[in-house]
Amino acid sequence: IGHNISVTFYQKPYSDLDRMVGMIGTANTDISHEGSVYVAGETWTARSEVHIPAGSSVRVLQRNGLVLKVELVEDNLNNQDL
Repeated sequence: IGHNISVTFYQKPYSDLDRMVGMIGTANTDISHEGSVYVAGETWTARSEVHIPAGSSVRVLQRNGLVLKVELVEDNLNNQDL
């Protein structure tokens, strides 16, 4: 058991953050070039080329370090017309 603990201790942490691409989250703030979103159980800094209102659903397009590039989910556009 001691050997397994020492092997685990020296392993690099594994997390595939690129798996977030395509995930749906929620805009915590208005995103006017930059804001924050909640995706996969965590709050992230997000960037968008268009204004996204707080509370809207967003889709992750890309991850650059700790910043996500997001877009407005199309269903939001239909719901705003009601």
